[in-house]
Amino acid sequence: MALVTKGRTFVSGEVVTPTKLNSLVDSATVTQIQTADISDAQITTAKIADSNVTSAKIADSNVTTAKIADGAITGAKLNSSVILVPTGAVMPFAMNSAPSGWLAADGTEYSKTGTYATLFAAIGVTYGETNGAGGVGTTHFRVPDLRGYFVRGAGTNSDGIASGTFGVKQADDFKSHNHTSSTIVVRNIAPIPTGWNVPNLAGNLDPNNTVTTTSTGGTETRPRNIAMLYCIKF
Repeated sequence: MALVTKGRTFVSGEVVTPTKLNSLVDSATVTQIQTADISDAQITTAKIADSNVTSAKIADSNVTTAKIADGAITGAKLNSSVILVPTGAVMPFAMNSAPSGWLAADGTEYSKTGTYATLFAAIGVTYGETNGAGGVGTTHFRVPDLRGYFVRGAGTNSDGIASGTFGVKQADDFKSHNHTSSTIVVRNIAPIPTGWNVPNLAGNLDPNNTVTTTSTGGTETRPRNIAMLYCIKF
């Protein structure tokens, strides 16, 4: 039960004035308010001053899942060290549509402000900048278009192998090489009449003629693969 301490004590014969009467309440204190003394829903948001509920006033384990509204904890409220998948991460998915919180990495343009502002802050205009309608402008940015592409590490590795500039696509290519082959072509040999036995023929033998083989294969050079949906976290 709450304990109310009056703000003033009158003595016998003391003159009672309005000021003294007011002090009974104005200077009174209320202590030992127990949970049982507060009716359900009596302490409303309006009755709590800004910044008055500190972490020290919240008992351990008292903020449970049921007390957190759906969607109330946004990426902005999480420390970057505890975010399992940071904004801008790219992953392949085994379904044909982007899951919640992800966008298909298909080159689509998005506004730099609003829902995708955090993604824009992460990747900028590395993959393109538009007016929101596919034209020249600066209000929108593009996500990478990974359809038909595989991803490789940017830069040059310790073996001296260069993979190209970060964020820049490379066209199909085949490492330079050659194949050698030769045939022997006999020139300037006269026709041999039927029935003649000629053990030695005079003429020119040329073993340096180039032979071109017949083309074979498909329209690209590729390893075995399976197509999935690449998505980017926003």
